[in-house]
Order: sequence, then C-alpha cells, then structure tokens
Amino acid sequence: MSSDKQGFARRPFRSLLTESDESKGIFALLDQGVVSGTGFAVNILLARFASLDEYGAYVLAFSILLAIAGIQCALITDPLAYLYASQANDREADYSRGLLFSQLSLAAACLIVVGLVVGLLSALDVDNSLRTALMGLGSALLFLQMRELCRRLLFARFQVLTVLGLDLSYSFVVLLGLAFLLFSNRLSARSAFIVLACGGAAASAVGLYGLRDVFSGKGIWKPMRLAIVTNWPFARWHLIGMIGGFGYLQANTFVVAAILGTTSAAVLHASRNLLMPVEMLLVGAGNFVTPRASSYFTKDGQKALRVFVKRWGGILSAITAIYCGLVAIYPQLLLQLLYGAKYSDATTIVRLWAVAFMLFALRRAPSIGLVAMRRPDIIVKTGLLGFIVSLAVCIPTSATVGVSGAVLARIASEVGMLTVILTQYVTFKKDNSTPASPSII
Repeated sequence: MSSDKQGFARRPFRSLLTESDESKGIFALLDQGVVSGTGFAVNILLARFASLDEYGAYVLAFSILLAIAGIQCALITDPLAYLYASQANDREADYSRGLLFSQLSLAAACLIVVGLVVGLLSALDVDNSLRTALMGLGSALLFLQMRELCRRLLFARFQVLTVLGLDLSYSFVVLLGLAFLLFSNRLSARSAFIVLACGGAAASAVGLYGLRDVFSGKGIWKPMRLAIVTNWPFARWHLIGMIGGFGYLQANTFVVAAILGTTSAAVLHASRNLLMPVEMLLVGAGNFVTPRASSYFTKDGQKALRVFVKRWGGILSAITAIYCGLVAIYPQLLLQLLYGAKYSDATTIVRLWAVAFMLFALRRAPSIGLVAMRRPDIIVKTGLLGFIVSLAVCIPTSATVGVSGAVLARIASEVGMLTVILTQYVTFKKDNSTPASPSII
C-alpha cells in the first residue's frame, strides 16, 4: 500500500485538507449539504405552510418518486459508481452513452406508469390532493432522473466541483421557485413538484455540458448493450435489494396512510425532517467514500479497505451520535422552531427517529465496505430482512399505538440489519491479492 494512501486512511481530515485529490471529499460533503438542504427546505415549508392533507399527499407522491429512484439506482447509478473506474479508455464513452440511453428508456417507462395511476385515480374520483401531487411528479420525473445520472457519472469521474455547480444551479432555481410560491400563496404538493422539475432541468443542462466529452459519439443500441451487460452482475442484486430498501424505508409511510390517513403520514415525515441533517451527512459521505473504498479494495486489498472503512465509520458515527443526542434532548424546541405549534405533540416520535438514525449510521460504513468487496448480495438479503421485519412490526403497532408504531418498526428493522451487516463484515474473508470480480457474484 502506498504511503500517501496510508496517510489518507489514517488521517482522513488532514489528508482532505492537504491532498488535492482527497480534498474533493470535502466538496462532496458540501454538495450533499446543498442537495439535502434544498430537500429539507421544501419539506419544512410544505409541512409548515401547507395543510396536513396537502403535505401528506406530497409525502406519498415523493415516496413513489423514491421507489422509482430506487429502480434507477439498482439498474444504472449504483453499478456505475463501482464499475466506471474499471472501464478502459476506449469503452468509457460508449459505456456512458449507454447509461444515458438506458436512463431515457427507464424514465419513459416510469412516466407511463405514473400516468396510468393518475388516470385510475381520476376515474375512481379518489383523493384529489394525491392525484394532483402525482401529476406534479410526472412533470418532474425525467428531469430529476437525468440530474441524478449526471451527478453520479461526474462523481465517478471525480469531477466534484462540476457536481457542486450542478447542484447549486438546482438549489438556486428550486429555492427561487419556492419563494415565489410562498409570496403568491400558491404552495401545494403539485406546485412544489413543478418547481423541482425546473430545478432538475437546470441541473441536467449543467451536467450534460460537463459530460459532453463522454456523451459524444454515434450509435444507440451497441452502447446500451454494453451498459446493460456491464451493470447486470451488480444490478440484478441491487434490483432485488431495492425492494427490501424501499420496504424498510418507505413501507411505513404507506401503512400509516392506509391505516391512519394522510394527515398521520404528514406527522410521521414532519417529525423525521428533524433528522434530515444526519441523512445529508451519511448520504453525502457515501457518494465519495463508496468509490474511494472500491478503489482501495481493487488496488490495495482488503486490509487497506478495512482501515479506510474503520476511520470513516468512526467519524460518521461520532458526528451522528452528537446530533441525534441533541435532537432527543430538545425535540420540543426544534419542533417549535421549524413548525410553530403545528406538530408540538410529536416529541416522542422525534426521539424514536433519533434512535433509528443512530442505528442507520452504525451500519453505513460496514455496508459500504461489503459492497466495495463485491458482496452486494449480502446487502440485498439484509435489506429484504429489514423489509420483512419492518412490515411485520409496522402493521400491528401502527394500528395500536399510532404513528410511533411505524418508527418502532423502523428501529426493529435497523437492529436486525445492523446485526447481520456487522457480523458479515467482520467475518468476511478474502485473499487481499485477488479482489472479487463482479462477474462471479
């Protein structure tokens, strides 16, 4: 293992500040702060100024967007994060173009499905708020997916400053649009999605310009075939894992809405919003740490990877513990600051969310380590376990104790997944000199 990489693995903060390559990690975290901060602002404004029904409809529609994003991650963006670096120079452009055409095809298929759902709700005259929210989602779908594809490609190429510019343009347009909606008294679930569509369009334009060198070229089907064949060994696991991931992350939203109504779904997510800064940290770090961890394993073996994962896992867990502790101690104050008196009775739910996110932080680093070691199958099986546990606990507890029951279900699933992930990561054995190939998974 080279001395510069040893230094980074042992002294991540110092290395980020002094080594030009590793300093991109700071910009990756800053970028995720911009992205998640924008999402945080949208959620807070809707939760505070829109009606409970309207915010509940936005939450349900956004959960559907997350399911679609999960399919995108499984088939396209997650595999490219691990496999892009292995593409030879003469295949890089074809692989990138194949991802682009695959993304356009996926967006078209998802848009058709959303349109059919809107038509069905219209025919049945069911929940006008949800129907209009889904119409807004349809307007934003293509642009938001294209933005995410560009982000992940740029991250894979370590063009982090370009990603930051992309997301700053997105945030500027979205925040400007939100300000207009607030002052014109037009804030709703549908109008919020339209604003997201405008931001996604602006960000996609910046991203496509930054990737113009790899998107240039001819042909459609050959690049698509290359992308599909290259991604499939990872995508087949991630696609199944998406079911588990969506289940333990979002199933409680639909269970609460079905049993208790959309207003309870609004309460569930309004209280969760207080923990969104933790999500910003963990997701933002993952965008940079995941490809870096994969690079360590590929070039230097399992021992170097474990040092890297241990250092970053400790940093992320410590920061998360401090924040979650403060939220658990002062939930009433934070609810009052964000929402006024609207959700003042949700203090118990907030404290439960703090426990759930602390558990999530503890399993984040070893999960990245397992994926870097070419074992996405373990993550898939663990996600399915989390889905089963969450659903089995959520239905009876939501019916008996209300919204708090849904968060208790999330805690139960996190405990189960953390146990499995840590056990598998600690006991995993692999010859350092022969990192696993995705083709043998």
